[in-house]
Amino acid sequence: MNVSKYVDPPVVAIENPRDGTIVDANVPVVMTGRVIDESYEDELHLINVLWAVNGGQVCDTAVFDVTGLSSCEHTFEAGTATVDITATDPAGQTAFATIELVVEAGNAPEVEILTPSTGDRVNDGDIVLFSATVADIEDAPSALTVSWESDLDGVLNDDSAASSGDVEFATDTLSVGTHSISLNITDSDGNTGVDRLTLFVNGPPGAPVVQITPDPAGADDTLRATIVTDAPDPNGDAITYTYAWYRNGAPTTHAGDTVPAADTARGDVWEVEATPSDGFDTGPLGSDDIVIGNAAPTVSSVTISPSTAYTNDTLTAVPSGYSDSDGDPEAYRYQWALNGSDIAGATDVTLAGTYFSKGDDLTVTVIPWDGSSAGSAVTSGVREIQNSTPTAPTVAITPEYPEDDDALQCSIVANSTDADGDAITYSYAWTNNGTPSATTTANVSASDTSNADIWVCNITPNDGTADGTAGTDTVEVNDYTAPDAPVLTAIDTFRNEDTVTIVGTSEAFATVTLYWTTSSGSGTDTTTANAAGGFSFSETLTRALTYSFYATATDSEGNTSGVSNTVGTEACDPWDEYEDSAGYGDTCTNPVIDWSALSDAGTTTLSVVGNIIATGDDDWYLVETSDTATSGINYYNFHVELVDGSGDYAFVVYDGGCTESYLDCGSGSSSDPEGSGYTEYQYYAQDVGDGGHSIPTEPRACDAASASYNECDDLSSDYYIHVIRLSAYSCANYELEITNGVW
Repeated sequence: MNVSKYVDPPVVAIENPRDGTIVDANVPVVMTGRVIDESYEDELHLINVLWAVNGGQVCDTAVFDVTGLSSCEHTFEAGTATVDITATDPAGQTAFATIELVVEAGNAPEVEILTPSTGDRVNDGDIVLFSATVADIEDAPSALTVSWESDLDGVLNDDSAASSGDVEFATDTLSVGTHSISLNITDSDGNTGVDRLTLFVNGPPGAPVVQITPDPAGADDTLRATIVTDAPDPNGDAITYTYAWYRNGAPTTHAGDTVPAADTARGDVWEVEATPSDGFDTGPLGSDDIVIGNAAPTVSSVTISPSTAYTNDTLTAVPSGYSDSDGDPEAYRYQWALNGSDIAGATDVTLAGTYFSKGDDLTVTVIPWDGSSAGSAVTSGVREIQNSTPTAPTVAITPEYPEDDDALQCSIVANSTDADGDAITYSYAWTNNGTPSATTTANVSASDTSNADIWVCNITPNDGTADGTAGTDTVEVNDYTAPDAPVLTAIDTFRNEDTVTIVGTSEAFATVTLYWTTSSGSGTDTTTANAAGGFSFSETLTRALTYSFYATATDSEGNTSGVSNTVGTEACDPWDEYEDSAGYGDTCTNPVIDWSALSDAGTTTLSVVGNIIATGDDDWYLVETSDTATSGINYYNFHVELVDGSGDYAFVVYDGGCTESYLDCGSGSSSDPEGSGYTEYQYYAQDVGDGGHSIPTEPRACDAASASYNECDDLSSDYYIHVIRLSAYSCANYELEITNGVW
């Protein structure tokens, strides 16, 4: 069976006003009641209270305090009023009390509070102006009793109203808290008018305790203002903070609770001020300061170069991601480790290959250092030292230029080397025209080689673990013998034509290149020899230039012969227009006669330009003349003169025929009647005064009366002129000038 702990019911009574009290209508009456309950003597505030007037609930928010007291304010209407109070404890037990009041209708003063407004909030120490207006039917405003009262501070002011009914006073001494303030106006009849307001007096928060973290701090740290102890607030309001930061005594723009590391520097003095606010007023600030110390540098990673390492490599530590908030120069400390153990003295950025061998594992630890502080160490990944393969040997195939009847031999000219010191063996492999050969030795038999083969020898070194790079050499089996030098057929040293044909012989089907040089330049021409090796070139010459010709022959394999013999010629200048290959003008039976009979009119001059440039080359000219006596004068005067070429040439004249008997004025002997010839010949008739008479005034006049006088004979004849070469053959020319009738 359950037994309640609390068995005694409460006892309640209305203490004020007393039963039967007369009160004024329309004037607030404060009623108080008290409860007693031995079962809840320490918890009287847990007992519920209910006030009622004439059966209707009033003061629905009223409670019993810890002393058992409850208050209820009510304004009554005229008549009789029944006031009830009911107390119910947590066990549900109830107590009840009642009184009756007589409510008389009276004329209480009128009162209205103007300032402050109910619910206003002011700060502690603020000057608060209280003002109101009052009036009464019977009494003047100044005769009324005035009392401003606070439930916290008691009577605040009792200054009388002005005659106008204005009531006011000011104070700055209100206690912190929520004030229930009433203005009580009492007339001479004891009637009281009341107006009330609620005023909140805010107490400012106290000073907080603030600390800058981290402490100590470096230039790489973000500074944070941390509230260690919140600012106390007498009203229990929530507190917020505003911050002000100072750098070396100067204000900054930072207004939050942090300062980024980027804005700090070693040696700075940073101070923070934290000002509390309860939303209505600010309190005294809390502050802290700190000196920025040296920031240790950092490094994000380190690798070892090269990425693939061998015993002959020098390893290099490659740190990356260095950072130092103080801007100190990048620097590191190093420690190399071999197979997990530090290497004594290996504290440089590099590590020589003398410290490790094939198969070893290397790491390096890097510590960033700014000259004052060391950062956190970072260790690289493991770098395993790989096997070093042998270097390629130097290889040579002999002979260097094999022909199809040669055997091939592949030799090592310079051995491979191995950085690990491993013993080296070699293997041989041949390819022929890109196809692997079955030969795996150093030699290829002559029976296996053919013209145009391309043989490649590969000698591969091996250190017992891996092959190294092969040494290689390549030869081509071919015809490497150059053809014999071509032979050029001799040509005339001097020629009247401005073309020349160069013929010769060389290796059959060879490409023959003809070269020529002159004092003004050079040139080439090519042709292909025929099956018999013969070849021919036709070249145009520039007159007066001496040409030297020579040739080379190149076979189908690109082998080029030596230089042939040299032949030379010159196309003579000026050109001998009468010289031709048919022998025109070379004999007296085929003389040059390219003009009509030369009359004795003296109006025609024949200029003959020619040359004699080789053995068998003779120059013969035939000049026919006519003779006509006019008015008894014989004008005939046949004249031939060598006007150019003296010393190289001379001539003789045959009158009427070209045999020896017609030779006129021969200068030689019986065996050589022409001799060395002459440079001038003249034949004419004139009276020279023989026969005993004097020379006539006109010696060309003729008189048939006497044999002693010149007769007008017909002297016309056919003259054969033979030009004689006196000097060595060359292109030196001559010029004959032939006239008739010129005196």
